[in-house]
Amino acid sequence: MKVSIVSLYYNKNIKSGSNLRFEETIKVLLSLNRLNKIIVLNDQIPNFIDKKFVITIENPLKKIKIFRRIFLYNKLNHILNNLPPNIVINDFTPIPLKALNKHIHYQLIHDLRDWNNIRKNLFIKIFKYIQLIQWKQTKRIIAVS
Repeated sequence: MKVSIVSLYYNKNIKSGSNLRFEETIKVLLSLNRLNKIIVLNDQIPNFIDKKFVITIENPLKKIKIFRRIFLYNKLNHILNNLPPNIVINDFTPIPLKALNKHIHYQLIHDLRDWNNIRKNLFIKIFKYIQLIQWKQTKRIIAVS
């Protein structure tokens, strides 16, 4: 089965662990002939990838953080609804669970920073609650730290 990989956090100009892991996963999937699509922001396409494997979402840089996330959620939901059934590795939250129902969905979790008690504002508390509900509905989780 082919694999689509989503990273709306990927930044091709930063050599972080998550960015390198995303790139290496793509390279492995390419070498195994298992890559279906990568879904990234339109200004963050990896330099080594053939455009036929890429679906992009406009980078809404100027939007307020919450509106940016809602915009990306809606765009990703639409893309996933239109993809043929495949394996989807997704790192974006909130998780578009309804759109992922027809796929074998792996939710990638980079770390649990939102679960410490350092930040206590209301938005973070609400987000943690929503995230917990979504994680309970996700059948497969990849935690990398």
